[in-house]
Amino acid sequence: MKRIMALCFILFCLCFLSYQLGKSHSKIKIIEKEVEVIRYETRSKEEIYMRPNATRDALLKLMRSGAL
Repeated sequence: MKRIMALCFILFCLCFLSYQLGKSHSKIKIIEKEVEVIRYETRSKEEIYMRPNATRDALLKLMRSGAL
C-alpha cells in the first residue's frame, strides 16, 4: 500500500512539475510576441515621421481627385 501511495505521489509531482515548466515557456513566447508588435508599431511611426509635409498644391490635387 505504501508503494502505491509513493508511486501516486511521484506521478503527481512529475505532472505538476511538467505543467509548471510548460507554463513558464508559454510566458516567454507571449513576451516575445509583444516585443515584436511594439517594434512593428515604432517602425511604422518612424516611416510616417520621415515623410515630408505635404504642400498646399499637393493637398489640393489629392482633394480634387477624391483621395482626401
